[in-house]
Amino acid sequence: LKTLPKSWFPAVLLDIERGSRALEGQFEEGEFLTFLLEDQVANKNGILRPVAYAQSLGVVSAIQENELKCNTLIIDSITRLYNAILDFGLKDAAEDKKPGFDEWGAALRSTIKFVQLCAQLNKNIIFIGHEKAHANEVTGIEQGVPALSGQLGTLLPTYFDEVLHTI
Repeated sequence: LKTLPKSWFPAVLLDIERGSRALEGQFEEGEFLTFLLEDQVANKNGILRPVAYAQSLGVVSAIQENELKCNTLIIDSITRLYNAILDFGLKDAAEDKKPGFDEWGAALRSTIKFVQLCAQLNKNIIFIGHEKAHANEVTGIEQGVPALSGQLGTLLPTYFDEVLHTI
């Protein structure tokens, strides 16, 4: 993030990783507005409920409605957001329920809708994510893709003009 052009500021960071190292270093005051998203919050009955996905939607909505001014939206990380979306979908299921095809499919669709919603903001969008190797079935060429389940890892990069990989 230290290499972002000045025209990309101010930036909003959705820190789902809770302790992002993305902002280490020297930045001028007002360049970043950080939202530390919670995995779960206890409701009035003391029951823990997943909230990171709803919080993320709230920030994106505030940007969309021009209530929150920024030139860049940064999500750290898309892999944790996907897990938050899956947790959100399972919130009313039995505690011991494991995700099945319906839950994985709903999480996939919600993640894609979230990415599309971000793309409609007409802002610079940066998704940070954990990566895994994926071999193309036809060519056998391996490439790094977001560490997401199913075809989502290979599908998400198609929504962006640039995909950068770092170590």
